[in-house]
Amino acid sequence: MTALYRFQDVRVLRSGRVVLDLPALELGGDGVTALVGPNGAGKSTLLEVLAFLLPHDAGEMHFAQTPVTTVSRPTLSRRAGLVAQRPYLFDRTVRGNVMLGLGLRGLTTAAAAARADDTLARLGIAPLAVRHAASLSGGEAQKVAIARTLALEPEVLLLDEPFSHLDAGAVDELVALIASLPALGTRAVLFSTHDTEVAARLTSTIVNLVDGRAGHGALPNFFDGRFDPANHVFDTGRLRVHVPDHVTGGTRIAIDPAHVVLSQARLESSMRNVCQGRVLSLTEHAGEVLVTVDVGLRLQALVTHEALTSQALRPGGEVWVSFKSNAVRVF
Repeated sequence: MTALYRFQDVRVLRSGRVVLDLPALELGGDGVTALVGPNGAGKSTLLEVLAFLLPHDAGEMHFAQTPVTTVSRPTLSRRAGLVAQRPYLFDRTVRGNVMLGLGLRGLTTAAAAARADDTLARLGIAPLAVRHAASLSGGEAQKVAIARTLALEPEVLLLDEPFSHLDAGAVDELVALIASLPALGTRAVLFSTHDTEVAARLTSTIVNLVDGRAGHGALPNFFDGRFDPANHVFDTGRLRVHVPDHVTGGTRIAIDPAHVVLSQARLESSMRNVCQGRVLSLTEHAGEVLVTVDVGLRLQALVTHEALTSQALRPGGEVWVSFKSNAVRVF
């Protein structure tokens, strides 16, 4: 699939500090892409750049083979729509909120109302049209914000942490809605999240973002904490993790779930990180299974279906967790 966005040696600075450093990155092929990373990784900043709201300070950025420049940015901004983490709805009905941007684009009141109703219907939320914005739940407000943006017919929909502050039922509904968007005519959807389980439910196209650097790869486990030089471990406060011998410091770690081994009995091996936990959930991801385990914090392992069966992994079951120190990256 052809990527919509191409970055080459792109840097974004704030107050003289590099907050995004993208030597080479392609984003926005057809379908859904998850931008996964911890708080402060640069996810919101990247989305602002993708929405053409924030200029890059160095390097080359292209959108659909068009160079992104001071001259082209205003026109390109109409081709991308960003929904903020806490979208603001105006003091009017849902239909009125969705119509607002259309009026600013020059549509007549009748044409704006017709497109608003069509968009709400396509998203399956037509019954909300006459509701006042103040009466909506968090999940309903998020859907209306998406509808308001989609009514402007962007090629790319960008969602900043859309699942934050939602209960489990609202998350399930929003996952289903986002999964349906490519079939409804949106060429590409990119959303940011720190929840790797939700990302796995929606897509196998994952971009990891840590400290402003991005790259395609597997879903990581991110934890904050402190480095203990006396014992050469990283202490999250709930789990002490042995790290590679060359590490001298850092405040954040990432553990590759593909390198986390699950077993019914404690393994006799050279793996230095071993603990026992309880399986919380199983999620399909790219032909394998993402297993979430409670080990004092939520740790995820990516296993094959054969391993799932042979180890009799099931929600609520006890399991041993093992991984090598070199499966841990320290930042």
